[in-house]
Amino acid sequence: MVRSRRCTADCGALIGKGGEELNIIRKQTGGIIKLSQNKAYYPGTDERVVLIKGRPDSAFALLKLVHSKIRTRKAPPIINGRPFNEIRLQQMKLIIANSTAGKIIGTGGEIIKMIQTEHNVKLFITNVDNPKEKRIQNERICTVKGDELSVNKCMIDLVERIASDEMADLDTNIDYPKCEDSDIIFG
Repeated sequence: MVRSRRCTADCGALIGKGGEELNIIRKQTGGIIKLSQNKAYYPGTDERVVLIKGRPDSAFALLKLVHSKIRTRKAPPIINGRPFNEIRLQQMKLIIANSTAGKIIGTGGEIIKMIQTEHNVKLFITNVDNPKEKRIQNERICTVKGDELSVNKCMIDLVERIASDEMADLDTNIDYPKCEDSDIIFG
């Protein structure tokens, strides 16, 4: 199971007219994909949650297809009253368990450095101790930046790490309660 964050316009491109695109994606990959309700955002953002379930190979295929579809769509110049962020298209933001973050970072940051070098990407994981970062208890955001091929190769590695984490599959939440900017949500 993998959860990621995407803007509403991206989700619209994934759903398609009458859910047509979503059905095609499901049939092509054999995985399960669910999206949070319209205007139901990940706390502290204006992005919806996308849940992907399936065996690691089908979850990766689904994630790759979703990311490719988003990168190649024609974006409106204004989204939610703000200019479209072209840089965001180059990123994949995963919602991961704290335990998975440890598996990605490794002792002294050795694993995250190895992943970045091996896949030619930049990885950023939210810090649990930084009060400026909006967070949900037991969750962190892992941001992967790079060109599409590099991000896709890195995603294989990350999906395998998520799948190997017994704690990662516990929370299939895609709808979060609305909260104030200063709140920390406890699951």
